[in-house]
Amino acid sequence: MTMAGYEIVPYHPDLEPEVVELRSLASGGGLTMSRQFLDWKYCQNPLASDSFISVALHGGRVVGIRGAYGTCWQADGVDRMVLPAVDDFAIRPEHRNTGVATLIMRAQRDQLEARGYPYLLALSSGRMTTLASLAAGWKSAAPMEPVARFNLRRRVAHELHGRLHGTRLLWRLASRNDPVVQAPAVPFERLGSLGRVAGRKTGTTIVFERSARAEAMAALIQRLGHDGRIRQVRDAKFLAWRYRNPWREYGFLYLECADRLEGFLGLGRFHEYRPPMNPFHIVDWEGTSPEARAELLEVALRHGRFPEIGAWSAAVHAEDQEVLAAAGFIPSELESRARGLPSVLVRAIGAASASEWKLGNRHLVDRANWDMRLLYSMHG
Repeated sequence: MTMAGYEIVPYHPDLEPEVVELRSLASGGGLTMSRQFLDWKYCQNPLASDSFISVALHGGRVVGIRGAYGTCWQADGVDRMVLPAVDDFAIRPEHRNTGVATLIMRAQRDQLEARGYPYLLALSSGRMTTLASLAAGWKSAAPMEPVARFNLRRRVAHELHGRLHGTRLLWRLASRNDPVVQAPAVPFERLGSLGRVAGRKTGTTIVFERSARAEAMAALIQRLGHDGRIRQVRDAKFLAWRYRNPWREYGFLYLECADRLEGFLGLGRFHEYRPPMNPFHIVDWEGTSPEARAELLEVALRHGRFPEIGAWSAAVHAEDQEVLAAAGFIPSELESRARGLPSVLVRAIGAASASEWKLGNRHLVDRANWDMRLLYSMHG
């Protein structure tokens, strides 16, 4: 597809240096991190055959990119459905407002429609992209209602940041000698020094590790069953891949009983902390009972002593929302929450545009139908 000197082509290795550079300019992190991230996301993905990057060229130079990576879902009436999630959208500043953004989105949508996908997803869009997508016909399926737990210093810093509109000077002052910035991995180090901890209420043992027990975690998820809501298929291949995200560090609290995994709490941390985002997040949380999940959270908070940690309250079991509130988690990202963000975005394409917007027997535009974890989004 072409327009006034612009051409949309599929990614190929000869374009890698410019694609990596553009992605780095848009998202930060440096060239090495961006190269590793794109390789992990689009090539190492278990659904790599459903993943690709569309590239906009002008005069032979890369001026825009937009990725689509494979995701696999299940719901009432469907065991596995692969849907593309669009992400990594970037246009060089001098080529914005030229129509190339619309061109690359249209070309990519046509390509995905030709492959037979009924829907597109956006799981990690920022505020401006989300608002532009809604104006272009996407629908918000599931607001995630972010919450966070702060120590006093971090709460004051966030309140000041909001009042002063996020000035860099404020954050330099607020972050001076701040352990979140100066020694960002300390909570993981504290948890790593625990050894094995006896559960106070469940008669279990809890241990912290830096590696994902993908097989055991997938087996537990399978054992716990599925309530029919829309969720990603968390099999061992997906979990092993997902927890290799080079942009993040992960730690895991495992709850064991008689050498069998009875629960886990997945914690994620950005390699590069960028205020005012939460430096740590609960990215996944499972257990055979509410008591088991509460035990995991209590050990994490008591021993990790996180200055600041976030979660998506809409992504946890209903009883666990009360546990989060009792532990001191409060609504966060208030400006985004007021707009229903962050959110899962959905767009029907092809024949699905006239359908009932369903995945299996579950309507897509209904938050109650989603079991959406931070792990499914690149925010996690």
